[in-house]
Amino acid sequence: MSLQQLREKRADCASKRKALHETALAEARDFTDEEQTEFDTLGTEAESLARQIGRAEVIDAEQVAMATMGERKTFANEPRTTNRNLQIEVKPAELHKDSFGGYRPGDRVQDATDGDHRQWFVGFANDVYMAGKGQISERLSNWQRASLAAGDGLQTVIGHDGGYLIPSTFGSLIDKVALEAAVVRPRATIVPMSTPKISFPAVDDTTHATTVFGGILAYWKSEEAQLTSSKPAFKEVALEVHKLTAMAYLSGEMLDWSPISMANWLPNKLAQAIAYKEDDGFINGSGGAGEPVGLLNSPGAISITAETGQAADTVVFNNIIKADARIWDLTGGNIIWIANRTVKPQLPKLTLSEGASAWPVFLPPDNAQGRPLSTLYGFPIVFTEKAPVLGDAGDITLVNVGEYLVADGTGKMRTDRDMGLKFDYDQVAFRVITYAGGAMPWRAAFTPKNGDTLHPVIKIAERA
Repeated sequence: MSLQQLREKRADCASKRKALHETALAEARDFTDEEQTEFDTLGTEAESLARQIGRAEVIDAEQVAMATMGERKTFANEPRTTNRNLQIEVKPAELHKDSFGGYRPGDRVQDATDGDHRQWFVGFANDVYMAGKGQISERLSNWQRASLAAGDGLQTVIGHDGGYLIPSTFGSLIDKVALEAAVVRPRATIVPMSTPKISFPAVDDTTHATTVFGGILAYWKSEEAQLTSSKPAFKEVALEVHKLTAMAYLSGEMLDWSPISMANWLPNKLAQAIAYKEDDGFINGSGGAGEPVGLLNSPGAISITAETGQAADTVVFNNIIKADARIWDLTGGNIIWIANRTVKPQLPKLTLSEGASAWPVFLPPDNAQGRPLSTLYGFPIVFTEKAPVLGDAGDITLVNVGEYLVADGTGKMRTDRDMGLKFDYDQVAFRVITYAGGAMPWRAAFTPKNGDTLHPVIKIAERA
């Protein structure tokens, strides 16, 4: 099969995959099992064709190099006259140096007779040819060192880099480490984003000390008394997405010989890693360096101080009671406890004390024979490794997650693969790119007419 036929066949595979995708997209549905199988099969065939095309192109380049050597053309910096009375000129090395030793499409051959300029890669092909004879040029050596510095993809030689996926006798076995289900996104308010940043007005209602809704006030009036006007106050809420990426490499051997479909497995795991990182940002994000503002860093978040005499790295029932008293629940929402698992052993020890008496408040029935309860003070508990450890601020936090805004850019998510990036190492690059953001639209805690301030995020302060 000729090089042109290989290219046409690969283009046909790409066209068929695109048609499958567009059909499902037009019908607003996911692939059927048959369509997914066909889509994956076409992708595998396209990869095989791409490798064949790459090999054919390398052979062509080698043939050009050998033909060039046959004409005894030189690669020195000075021009040399050939038997066609033409001068071949190569730009001095200092004009095209780069981190990969100087190989790039900027190298050119100039025919001094007709002034024709054309792109060429004969220098690289010639160096490769001579390297096969044991003569490695300085330029090729520099390029190799620079390329190897970036060659950190999964390999079959090193076990922890992926070699375990191709066992010699034991078949396929991969130790799947399940990532936690997302904590914030399923419970937050999702804002679909059609642009990287949006702004919208919201009522600026932070206090009911004298008015409601930022300035509205009702008045008792006697008959025929003049009415008094008032007006609400508004604020601007800005929400933006941030770029979130994951990338990895697979060797050609991994794709060809792994007993599991790495072409499907790896992108799925990259997407899971992105979901994990996103959720961590929604909980702990600082709001800087392209991160969302996480729940624990929300403006106005309230901290419940430790009890007098409370031991370090403990949780007592008064911490829980006081947190519940300060949570914003006037408009409902989705209220949960977010806690690190290191907090879990503290919960069965919680007691309600009065005088010299104390009663357990977190033990299940049947004399602790069953599993501990999944709620605390009426709200579900979600244990996550993303929360700080026991004793640190935020190790257990009462959160009205429904008040949190998630800027959703998943409509722009891309899952790409590329064979060209490390073609000479026979590695395929996989990447997943998406966009997401998040913020609590509160700028301060809410002050009721009477009582303590309230907020959707109530943290237990550090107990060191």
